[in-house]
Amino acid sequence: MSTTPRTAHANSASAVLGWTLPAILDDVCAHRPSPRALNQRSGDGWHAISSAEFKTAADEIAAGLASLGFERGDRVALLMRSDAMFVVTDMGCLVAGLIDVPIYPSSDSAACAFILRETEAGVLFVSDAAMLERVAENLLGLDMLRYVVVTDSDAGGRPAAPDSVEVLDLAALRGRGRALLEKDPDLPATQRQRVQPGDIATVIYTSGTTGRPKGVMLTHENLSSNGLSAFAELPDVDHSTGETFLSFLPLAHVFQRSSLYAFLHNGGPIYFCEPADIGATLREVRPTIFATVPRVLERVQERIRLAGAQLVGPKRWLFRWALGLATRYELGEPPRGWYAFQLRLADTLVFSKWRAGTGGRIRYIICGGAPLEPTVANFFAAAGMMPLQGYGLTETSPVITFNRPSRNRAGTVGESLPGVAVRIAGDGEVLVRGPNVTPGYYLRPEETAAAFDDEGWFRTGDLGEFDAHGFLRITDRMDNLFKLSTGQYVTPQPMETRLMAEPLVSEAVVVGAGHKFATALVFPNPDNLRAWADLQRLDSNLSPADLLGHPRVLSRFERMVDDANRGMSDWSTIKGFRLLLADLTVDNQMLTPTLKVRRRKLHEVFADEIEKLYSDGESAP
Repeated sequence: MSTTPRTAHANSASAVLGWTLPAILDDVCAHRPSPRALNQRSGDGWHAISSAEFKTAADEIAAGLASLGFERGDRVALLMRSDAMFVVTDMGCLVAGLIDVPIYPSSDSAACAFILRETEAGVLFVSDAAMLERVAENLLGLDMLRYVVVTDSDAGGRPAAPDSVEVLDLAALRGRGRALLEKDPDLPATQRQRVQPGDIATVIYTSGTTGRPKGVMLTHENLSSNGLSAFAELPDVDHSTGETFLSFLPLAHVFQRSSLYAFLHNGGPIYFCEPADIGATLREVRPTIFATVPRVLERVQERIRLAGAQLVGPKRWLFRWALGLATRYELGEPPRGWYAFQLRLADTLVFSKWRAGTGGRIRYIICGGAPLEPTVANFFAAAGMMPLQGYGLTETSPVITFNRPSRNRAGTVGESLPGVAVRIAGDGEVLVRGPNVTPGYYLRPEETAAAFDDEGWFRTGDLGEFDAHGFLRITDRMDNLFKLSTGQYVTPQPMETRLMAEPLVSEAVVVGAGHKFATALVFPNPDNLRAWADLQRLDSNLSPADLLGHPRVLSRFERMVDDANRGMSDWSTIKGFRLLLADLTVDNQMLTPTLKVRRRKLHEVFADEIEKLYSDGESAP
């Protein structure tokens, strides 16, 4: 029996409907033009692209693609870095009424060829020659692919490509566009008129923790309604001079892409950087809003804690006092009395310094992609950097629910987006319906049909529940659940999330399918572990492997596992663990491009280690 559908809070804004994505840029140019709309690091400084230059570039790309014979509904692939040129190229494709297909730069050449072949993309945009050369061999035999456009032609020499493919640089494509616009100056208006809110704007291939990736079709209104409706729920966002945004997540992923359209509509400057440069860029750019995933916040918290641990004397005492206050903070429960006074004092003496390390101006941190441990959310909120955790999928453009500034509870993913309805099925699965939901999977009618129930609700594949205040809490993925040999099911996500909030842990995966009890593979953060060991005055000559076997290290991790087990049913808790020195990365295919663990791959690679956890028989340790 499904629960009653939950919709947005009564005080929520109305859903923003009927927009195409090019209309967002047009609206900004007409009402909130900016000299620094997009900002890309160039040498020692920043190269700014104004809103007017952005629109001109998009129109020229759209006209250039038309000159090559591409028509509304044709597919165009983007194998590009997540930078300003991705945004400009994407908008050019959308103005032309084309369907763009982003491909993660980390994708191997075979995966890239699969997507190109399935979508029958006629043109492939790449950031540079090196990116093209990596996949060039797999472009052979792709009959539909006629052109490759290199957006940064200064980054390398003439790239290798099959003879059947014509290689252009972006300047040449824009030149063709300008020539066509001189003959037909009304073309941009004509192209825009043809684009409708219900048209497919993009096909985004899910990274997939298991199985073959599927292309999720998203319309202009799917994406525009999602980003604009979410930002309409931030009433104090500055729409006059605009906020300052930082973009560092992959634009091939829907979370950053949808956020970016909302950032663009705000009219404030958007700065782009690589994930490795986040720390320095935060201090330089001083953004007021950015979108992120929990792991980034966990690492920022780790750095703050480790820096504090190295203080001595009064500064160390002051840090511990402030840290204790932040640990006690509870989102949704306004501090009162003596505690509120101490928080204000700590803000002046300590929290302001923490904020300075992130630029000092952060107002909202939009967080999605994975569960955010409540203690991490409360930590940042106490320090004056408000995290707004949300929840969604590629298939929902992505936002389904999120916490608002005035209604924010740690450990939840908030309330429904305006226009979106959510309910819980009888088996605990989260179901959703609204203008954000995909029309289906590209060329997969059977899988599309299976994704919806008989009443048209989209099946998310996630397990969830509403708390007493109407906030949604995601408990796990349905395909993460595993059954013990006793017949009971283990929900690994809560324990994994708690462990991964620890500074000494990089990744943690709970295992045990078919066994009598659950265990965990824990992958320590080697740098943080070494720093911790130095603070504990352990022998500095110990190798990383020897450190993992040190009694004090093992004791520390045992306490972490005990904390992770807190509140769980005894039969589902972690009964044993193994510390492993290994990097789980996108490159070794242990993580998806969105940094989710590929559990099937992990079970294959670490099969022997898992077996050792159960080698003493089926009696729990």
